[in-house]
Amino acid sequence: QDAVSLLDETKNHFLLGQQEAARRSALVHESDDDELLEGVAATIIYRAPRWFHLRYKSMLDNALVNLPNNKRWKIQVFLNEQWAQEQLLPWHPGLERLFTSDPRIIVTPLSANLTKGKPKEVLQSAWFWQSVAAEKVLVFSGNGSFCGNGIGGVRKLVESRLLWCTVESF
Repeated sequence: QDAVSLLDETKNHFLLGQQEAARRSALVHESDDDELLEGVAATIIYRAPRWFHLRYKSMLDNALVNLPNNKRWKIQVFLNEQWAQEQLLPWHPGLERLFTSDPRIIVTPLSANLTKGKPKEVLQSAWFWQSVAAEKVLVFSGNGSFCGNGIGGVRKLVESRLLWCTVESF
């Protein structure tokens, strides 16, 4: 019964992600406590071999630790909802708990037409850029990690004004 309630909670979290994506129409977005959402670290969790799934929890934990520790930066996870529910989350309860319990993580199901291609096609789609929860987007993946050991670490990177440009500037 606990597994059923956890699955229901996860489905509700996915629905909240869909609702959050639907209400994003302005360039400035608000977080739950009405503060401006400054940015998101976005990642795409796509179909991958099972051994690669083991990276996802560590990858998200690493991002949470290294992003500014405030409610103005969140992690937005884009994923194939059906694949995640059938093949990913049943094998990784820690990842499922992270999705449902951490308010700094936004889970956004991919548009159905983007679930069959490659992750780079998601990044190239207008849908992706319309669905991100903030104007500043730091894209990351499981093929690397954030290093908080440098002077200022990732916090210094996300506070920099030189790295950001708008979609219109392309």
